[in-house]
Amino acid sequence: MFDFLYELYWRYYCSLSLLSELELLPDELLVKILSYVSVSDLFYGWLNLNWRFNAIVHSIRIKEFYTVPKQWHSCKNSNSIVESLHYLASQLVFLHIDQCLSSDVVKEINTIKFSHLRILKLCETNASQLDVIQAYNFPYLEHLSLVQTTISFEVLCQFKSLRSCELNSLEIDAKHSHLSSSIQLLALRWCHPWDMAILLRHFPQMIFFKVFIFLSNSVVHHPIVNCVHPNLISLDIHFFDLDSSMNEADNSRYGCISELLASISTGKRIRYCVTLVDMVNFNYEQFQCAVLKLNFVRFSYRLIWLHRFQPVPNIDCIRQIPLFNKLKLEHIGSKATLFRSIWTDTSILSYYNQNILI
Repeated sequence: MFDFLYELYWRYYCSLSLLSELELLPDELLVKILSYVSVSDLFYGWLNLNWRFNAIVHSIRIKEFYTVPKQWHSCKNSNSIVESLHYLASQLVFLHIDQCLSSDVVKEINTIKFSHLRILKLCETNASQLDVIQAYNFPYLEHLSLVQTTISFEVLCQFKSLRSCELNSLEIDAKHSHLSSSIQLLALRWCHPWDMAILLRHFPQMIFFKVFIFLSNSVVHHPIVNCVHPNLISLDIHFFDLDSSMNEADNSRYGCISELLASISTGKRIRYCVTLVDMVNFNYEQFQCAVLKLNFVRFSYRLIWLHRFQPVPNIDCIRQIPLFNKLKLEHIGSKATLFRSIWTDTSILSYYNQNILI
């Protein structure tokens, strides 16, 4: 359906002399066709043609993307972008600004004008834009993505309509202990292992949690507290080893990871997906022992090596371990190599190891 409408739009867009033929289409179809047009094209190409097109343009719920490589042609003239966005601000329900726009252009965009947004995705934010990201400025916001930004948990809790959120990290301190958020899907790009219990406690309605955890010897470690979450269904954890070395063996990595997995109690219906990044001297056998003790019914894992940091170890040796014998190559490129497994019932694998292999 999208391809048909998009091709139909370009057929008429390339020849405005066919405007009379375009007017033969019903309003409902014109609204669908023009909903795929960029804000700049709507503003400069379709407004003020006649009263009917003005009414149609002003009735569209606009979803605007500035991503690479989509709409690169619309990103050349910063004045046209800013002017058209501000003029049609009340109709904007989806705004995604990626790195294809220069920082100078992003600074000119006044996000406070977009009070009807349902979805807001900003790759970068300046201080003034971050200050206006408040619940009273975006009362209808349902999804917020600020992948390079850290915001206060207190601010996040004020968004009553927010259902999903993607952030670099959250600021939570003792004064926020009484607060909770109704967010159901949360993704964090930076977190310490001992902060997991705090996060789960403050998001009691969360059903999906994706988190990046960085392991480093330079950080003072704190005890990992056990926690019980009533609603969590899917847990996707990425572990990054910041201090891995080919000449150094460190068993503390698997211990920290297994301790964290064991500390989260949710019931057997949960889906666990663990991604290990740049784990060179990782003790995969001891990690298997720790995982099998937890009896996960839905467990999957991925192994990633970033080539600029670490070479790929001997995968055949890792596959000799029962938990990793279904490891399959999914991607190999100039920047990274990715292996992953299918979903595994570790309770069955644990029984097999205890009763057949022994």
